[in-house]
Amino acid sequence: MSFFKKFPLYLFLVSYLFLPFDHIFSDSEVVKEVNALNCSPKSNEFLLSLALSAQSKANQANFYNSKEDSQKYHKDAIRFFEKYIECTDSSQRNAITHLNLANSYIEVADYKSAELQASEALKKNPTYRDAIFFQARLLTRQGKLDAAANQLESKISFFPEDSDFLFLLGSLNRELNRNNKAILYFTSLLDSIDKREGNGKYKVHCLKNLGDLYFLNKELKKSLLNYQAYLLLNPRDTDARFQVAQIFNLLGDFGASKRILQEIHQKNPSNLEVELLLAEMNFVESKATAFPYLSQLNKENKLSRDHLTFALHEVLLRHWKFSDGFLREFLPNHTNRIAARLAWLDVLEAKYTKEDYAAELKTVAELSYTMKQFHISANLISDRIRLQEKEPKLAGDLPYSYWFLANCMEELKSPNRAILYSKKAIALSKDPEEKSKFNLHLGHLLLSEKIKRLDEAKAIANSLLNENPKNPSAYYLKSFAFYLEEDYNSSLGSINKAIEIDPENIGTIFQRALVYEKLQNFPGQEKDLKLAIQLNPENPVTLNYLGFLYAERGENKEEALNMILKAVELEPDNGAYQDSLGWIYFKMGRLDEALFHLSLAKQMLTDQGINDPTVFDHIGDVYNAKEDLVNAKDYWKKAKQLSKNKDEIQRIDSKILKTKRGDGN
Repeated sequence: MSFFKKFPLYLFLVSYLFLPFDHIFSDSEVVKEVNALNCSPKSNEFLLSLALSAQSKANQANFYNSKEDSQKYHKDAIRFFEKYIECTDSSQRNAITHLNLANSYIEVADYKSAELQASEALKKNPTYRDAIFFQARLLTRQGKLDAAANQLESKISFFPEDSDFLFLLGSLNRELNRNNKAILYFTSLLDSIDKREGNGKYKVHCLKNLGDLYFLNKELKKSLLNYQAYLLLNPRDTDARFQVAQIFNLLGDFGASKRILQEIHQKNPSNLEVELLLAEMNFVESKATAFPYLSQLNKENKLSRDHLTFALHEVLLRHWKFSDGFLREFLPNHTNRIAARLAWLDVLEAKYTKEDYAAELKTVAELSYTMKQFHISANLISDRIRLQEKEPKLAGDLPYSYWFLANCMEELKSPNRAILYSKKAIALSKDPEEKSKFNLHLGHLLLSEKIKRLDEAKAIANSLLNENPKNPSAYYLKSFAFYLEEDYNSSLGSINKAIEIDPENIGTIFQRALVYEKLQNFPGQEKDLKLAIQLNPENPVTLNYLGFLYAERGENKEEALNMILKAVELEPDNGAYQDSLGWIYFKMGRLDEALFHLSLAKQMLTDQGINDPTVFDHIGDVYNAKEDLVNAKDYWKKAKQLSKNKDEIQRIDSKILKTKRGDGN
């Protein structure tokens, strides 16, 4: 007697649902009996239940890594679904049924049937999200990434804010090396998350992907911003931390790079990548200390002939043949790699003409200056000056060399030496326009904080105005001298004359805004800052300044947010702008976002060796608003320790005292 003659169908269903994994129906009499069932509404309902139960068992088997059992259950499910489809017409079936069948087909690698069923699901519901995702998964499973990305993009209009859609499109385009498209999708998703509309679980992944993608695109500052934001959420990722060190190295911030590398090296002394990058740092800082370090690495067979560090070691050994050939090939693709440029200078000095050497000294000095490596820049230009003074044929731009050295000394906080070299440049110069430029620089040096010889600076300004009454830069210099004297009305008079002559000079307009601030003329200050932004909407300084000003006043918060966001976009590695962004979020009551960006500002500045009391103070305010009084007081105390402003210290003290009273301490 057959199974179904002995037991009612519902008893069969119950028994199937609770069978253990080792009892498989695929080749049993039960499947044959199901296939032989007469179609009826009741049996159709049972068939659908059996199919779904089989899929559930397949998923459980898969969870327990029983692939063979999972496959057999999926085959059961396919038979039950197919019988169900045979017994029903299209109007009785919904999109979910077809998609469920497609899911079992994909698991048994019947991709053609899987695609057919997914298409049937989409015929019934063209915007069926799960079916669209299934098609993309099916194409990806077959290695058709391009088709998967195109398929999703054709449907994105239905789901423009869908986090899963955006993340999958970003990931597919990254796999396809469509970096700009991938950046677009990851950025859109991140913006959606920041607006509290997207799925927050993707934030850490978006930041990591954007860090990687911007690095590949050689947009180093944007890469740095995203890696540092990622590390706030995942601080234990040593690889990402090393990548940050590499970026600082490429940007020329060797101090930040070295701090991070030493931190990583302490935790993992056998990390070769870290050792090699530290070798490069040592070469830049001091060849005397670099030599034993590189020699030890070479002794341990850690220097590869295809790596820059091997060439650096060869330069120190004065093996010019290898280093010449290597650097000629390396430098065209790594023009900003200071260690390589310094090594090339040694090769030029040893093997090539003095003209070649002098030209490269100037180029590398200027490059080092733009990368804020002022010690290196000063040393290189000093070498050039010595060479120029020995070789009359190279002395053509000697005044420029002295003026450039003066700029280096100014950046190195040596104003007296800067003044000395500036005067030397003026004395040597025979070009009236160049001489005027050098005099203006001297005037500003005389106004520096450590010097403040204000009358001498004003005398230079007056002398330049006697030569040319229409010199706006001379009026600017005079205005700045009055500003430092706290004679703000006279400062305003001079800066107004500069603007009359040159009405579209953003620096001059910005200076007048600062004067208006001292005169407590907010409308005038606001008007000038808006004018500066109108003249150059891509200037992050004015955008951040007005945005922060609005934040402090609690005005125009949305406008302030947009300005500061633009400033961050234009200069993503600027910790002060991240502080402004965190502060406007605080003023808007968006405390989690405020804390994230203020913490990012702290991390960015700390990496650069800067401890800014304002950032610590702001973080304390956010914690206070979140009613985390322990952290609030800790950050305020740190801000107080770092601050040198008596008024600020008193203000922070009052907050700490108020908090102590509030929590009963």
